[in-house]
Amino acid sequence: MASAAGAVEMLASPMLELIVPVVEAAAQSTGHALGMTNAATERAGRLAPPMRWHSGRRVHLDLDPLLPFPRWHEHAAVLEEPVRRIPGVAKAHVEGALGRLVLEIAADADSDAVVDEVRETVCAVAADLTSTVSAPRTAPSPTRETHWPFWCR
Repeated sequence: MASAAGAVEMLASPMLELIVPVVEAAAQSTGHALGMTNAATERAGRLAPPMRWHSGRRVHLDLDPLLPFPRWHEHAAVLEEPVRRIPGVAKAHVEGALGRLVLEIAADADSDAVVDEVRETVCAVAADLTSTVSAPRTAPSPTRETHWPFWCR
């Protein structure tokens, strides 16, 4: 019986290592969608982009908690430009398909300090984008161009 319990524990441990990050990410996204925030990811009243991947000097920050997925590729240039000006950032680009900001940190830079400053910049840009994006849009007036089937135009 002890060997069966050991086998179950041996199988369960790697499973938990795989499942826990997925469940945490789903809970975070759901909480954000419902308007709930998590104190662990909140900084100065704003959500901070969580680090989703880190290898050497390359870092992926998740942008989805700050602005829903489909919007980041539309505003990539607005986000990338101030991030690239941060001392210690060698390269930065938005991966719209992943909803992530991909950073390459300079070899001589303190990666923790650079990531903290990038997070603050991303939060500021997201706040600016959210205030401009959330402005009410007016519906286009009905015209032949918008309501007739495309083959009748």
